[in-house]
Amino acid sequence: MIDTHADGPGSGASAQADPAAAPATPGRRMAAGVLDAALLLVALGFVLGTELALASEGEQSLFVGGWAFLFAPLFFALYHAYGTGATPGQLELRVGLRDERTGDFARFGKAVMRAYLGFAFLVLIIPAIVDIAFLLGGRSLRDRVTRTTVVVIALDGKAPELAGVTDPALARIFHPPEGTREYLRRGLELLRERPRMILGTTGAVYAVLLAVALPVWPYGKQCGLQLFFYLGAAALAFLAGATGAVNSWRTRRGLAHLVSLLVVVFAGVMAAREVLPRTGYAAQTETWLCPATPEPAPPARQAPPADVSP
Repeated sequence: MIDTHADGPGSGASAQADPAAAPATPGRRMAAGVLDAALLLVALGFVLGTELALASEGEQSLFVGGWAFLFAPLFFALYHAYGTGATPGQLELRVGLRDERTGDFARFGKAVMRAYLGFAFLVLIIPAIVDIAFLLGGRSLRDRVTRTTVVVIALDGKAPELAGVTDPALARIFHPPEGTREYLRRGLELLRERPRMILGTTGAVYAVLLAVALPVWPYGKQCGLQLFFYLGAAALAFLAGATGAVNSWRTRRGLAHLVSLLVVVFAGVMAAREVLPRTGYAAQTETWLCPATPEPAPPARQAPPADVSP
């Protein structure tokens, strides 16, 4: 077995590379690709919606180009080169990228080249068809060019919290509880002993609930304290999504990781919709503080009626 890199998104886990790992089936690989593409497209839709509403046409084109040529390829390259060698979609389906010759994780340069090849194939269409045809035969054209392969991965000891023998204090939790009080006490013990195992999925659910509240915010958010309360809620949703993403990655829950990343992007976009018009970025400017309401003018005094003498 070959140990994973010491740094990167999954440095805290004990994922391993196996030179003799079985190749992933084409269906499994394409399903993982669909999950990753859905993440990128939904995130792009969130951010692009803000750009269309606030930015000029030149800025919109610059953003789309940066997303396609920089962010999306680096998304795949960083996940493939570090941690488990798997993107969030691949992690959910337990497949990962490996070097063909050594069975080790792909180096960053090779992962970048593979990502840009995938983008070029997608744009040129015909190479994409050829790539899929090769994939149905066992290995895609990108596999052959970059000398990499996608294999089934085993995540022994999914996270440090799950490694080793269960200590006796934790083992008591799994005995049939006697009464509600005992059940709650043991549940709190589980949360204290294995926080990341619990928070990986529940953190993602909590982040989603916070994010859903942002577009249906029942109060005003035009200016003043109401605006700052809204931005605080967006920041809380952002932090909850980031925490869920970290914990779900450490406990190797790919779907929860995908959802948490979407919450991070969505909360950031909802906050940006309020912040950017107040920083001079958008064509229509807004203010942070509510304008002072002018005091009403005092009512005009009526002149007394003239005294008409007979």
